[in-house]
Amino acid sequence: MNSSVLHKRLAGFLGVGLLLWFLVGVILYPAMKTAELSLTDGGAFSLIHYSSFFTTKTSFLPLVNTLVVGIFSVAFCGVVGTALAFFVNFFAFPGRQMVDKLLPILNIVLFSLVKSETLMVKIFPTAFTWENYL
Repeated sequence: MNSSVLHKRLAGFLGVGLLLWFLVGVILYPAMKTAELSLTDGGAFSLIHYSSFFTTKTSFLPLVNTLVVGIFSVAFCGVVGTALAFFVNFFAFPGRQMVDKLLPILNIVLFSLVKSETLMVKIFPTAFTWENYL
């Protein structure tokens, strides 16, 4: 086995190791710890945190608002992204290949703008008052 193949394999193992470390250390462990803390009270299994969350109005309204904003954000970005994809694929124009490569980035930026604090603070509270519907 020559040294370039060995270096490629070592780099592959190192990359997989870093990815696994990141997935376990940054994503999986904190998620499991959060689940453990939310499902226990004083070291014993309990759903007290969930029952208190879903029964108080001050906790339930932000949950409803979050779900509504999430649904509208995904729908809006899906419609805009689909329309742009059809536009790029069915019409010929200069720079079409560049726009085709930038569409995913544009959709991500659009999604982050829709969910930005300024949009939520200025538009959503004035457009919807969820207390009237609950």
